Amino acid sequence: MAYFLQQLQAKVDQTRRRAMDKLFKSTYRHRHRESPSCICRNSVSVSDPVCDEALSSSCADLGCDDTYLGTREQLQGRLHAELAGGETA
Repeated sequence: MAYFLQQLQAKVDQTRRRAMDKLFKSTYRHRHRESPSCICRNSVSVSDPVCDEALSSSCADLGCDDTYLGTREQLQGRLHAELAGGETA
């Protein structure tokens, strides 16, 4: 039984890690940066094209820069309230 509990806990940990998404600032483009032939390599503004492959790729695959991460103030407030035992709006 302990073996199966460990397996279940490991699966939950893996799922949590995958579910952790990143919120980048709205001005940051999710695009290829290292692909010299891709149309989105030089995309900087919201109106510039981004290829379909980049849109379906992870930040790890594209090399997104974490220095452009935004904050989730609303989510952080909710988590703080839940930890304190309070209700959220």
